[in-house]
Amino acid sequence: MKQTFIHFLFLLSPALLLAQTTDYNDLNNWEDICYCSMNNSYHPGSIVSADNNWQLLLVLKNGLTLGHLDSLKISYTKSQLLLLETQRLLNKADGFYKTAIPILDSEQTVHLRKESRFVATEIYPEIEKECHKLVTHLSAQNRSRNAYSILFSYVLDGLIWE
Repeated sequence: MKQTFIHFLFLLSPALLLAQTTDYNDLNNWEDICYCSMNNSYHPGSIVSADNNWQLLLVLKNGLTLGHLDSLKISYTKSQLLLLETQRLLNKADGFYKTAIPILDSEQTVHLRKESRFVATEIYPEIEKECHKLVTHLSAQNRSRNAYSILFSYVLDGLIWE
């Protein structure tokens, strides 16, 4: 069960971006999946797509100092870095900046999906009855179209978290 929790914790990262192609620079070629509560009016996707924030997050994926970032001749402002940091998209420690969200290439995405399918197969028998009750309840409220997102949250935040 400990491994299961770790895998689901990984999926709950504040802003999870899964790559569908290796054309990193074009944000339109990426799928962003974000299961997060927003403490303000800005969705992480709107921040990532502003200015050249996506480019900064890609360059800082493995971590760099500002000196190294400057040597790459990528423009940025201190307020951009501060925004990315305050929105928990970027971590700073000892002058070292590193993207805080997982950015997966196609191969990593395929691996994660296979692993997630395995984990789901393992835990489904334990939560099947509760999941069915929730979907039935949602259907009775004419919310069956929302069943997947509500069920996902219910499973992770309710059943699995405990």
